Amino acid sequence: VELFTRGELVRLITAITIVIAVSALAFGHIISGEVTGTLLGAVAGYVLGGITARRESKSKDGKDKEA
Repeated sequence: VELFTRGELVRLITAITIVIAVSALAFGHIISGEVTGTLLGAVAGYVLGGITARRESKSKDGKDKEA
């Protein structure tokens, strides 16, 4: 439920779409390996950065139940 209220579903769909598009362009030899690695690394950083930011904001609010 939290996934839908915070707009995370849109971020997830966007990241998956970018990964699929980059993979298709790489398999079609339209972009080079270096460009593929850079784009996939940027998407991974974006996704993991969002996860870290959410975790830190929950910790500051005192809502982190994992600790």
